[in-house]
Amino acid sequence: MRERKGRGDGPIIGERNWYRRTPRGDIVCSSRLNGLAAAQCRVERFLDGWNANEMNRRDRLGGTNPRRCFSSLFLFSIAGDTMTKISKRSLDFHSGDEVIAEIKRLQEGGYVQTKNWNLTQICEHLDLIMTGGMEGFGFRMPRILRATVLKWIIGRILRQRKMSSAPTLDRLKPKSPDGPDDPSVIDHCIETIHRAKAFDGSMEDYPFVDNMTPDMWRQFMWLHAAHHLGFLVPK
Repeated sequence: MRERKGRGDGPIIGERNWYRRTPRGDIVCSSRLNGLAAAQCRVERFLDGWNANEMNRRDRLGGTNPRRCFSSLFLFSIAGDTMTKISKRSLDFHSGDEVIAEIKRLQEGGYVQTKNWNLTQICEHLDLIMTGGMEGFGFRMPRILRATVLKWIIGRILRQRKMSSAPTLDRLKPKSPDGPDDPSVIDHCIETIHRAKAFDGSMEDYPFVDNMTPDMWRQFMWLHAAHHLGFLVPK
């Protein structure tokens, strides 16, 4: 039988984002794809082959297809910050105290914002991520993602001690408006960092990867903070 061609659910990177799908539903990368679009198509093909029914569930991410979201995340984790010309400082925090010191330095001395979020918005996002890790996010990624793509991404971040830009789930985006910083939001984030420093609870239901320990999670949180605060340049 002839293969069908479509683009409605194909890779999102690049203008000619075509793929081919066989009559039984297999993803076949088109020869038109190159670079990141072709890589994304191969990642989606791999994920599709493991558990298509589970991967197509949209309720986990509030309407977002997990296969689409994390094939993009995989590529951004490799090349995210090389895909833009945005300036970013190289930071590497090994403790919550280092994160707090940098937040206070930026708050007191002022900064130049080089990306989308100001200090308040970054602190709100960090607060959401840390609180979710300690109290639960209310969702969990499909097992195949936790065991493959996300395991590789988080392991790579912890080994290399750096993080690249990637899409953020809507529920984890800050709601604070642009403009002057809100000291109450920043102070609340600092309180949450103190909680995270002492956290020793269960990570059994951590949504993004299996076998996460509190110590691994803390290092992941400090590296996550370093990534976002790197887009604020002290004056």
